[in-house]
Amino acid sequence: MLRKIMVPLDMDRCHKRTVQMAAALASAHGASIDLVHIVELVAGDPDPGLDGFFRKLEVESREHLRRLWADSGSGSV
Repeated sequence: MLRKIMVPLDMDRCHKRTVQMAAALASAHGASIDLVHIVELVAGDPDPGLDGFFRKLEVESREHLRRLWADSGSGSV
């Protein structure tokens, strides 16, 4: 029995169908879905000037996942 489905995604908008399929599968099994996008930080001692860049990237990634979920017709976040 499925309980959780993790869907790894990049920033491409072509994943609408992938999210729709995961939502249908989750609905059929009463499972929850986690949409995942990895924001990789620079290893070691990153430049403090990059903090704003990574924060912006994180915000844009979260918004992308919200839009992708909404565009898939799978309901609210």
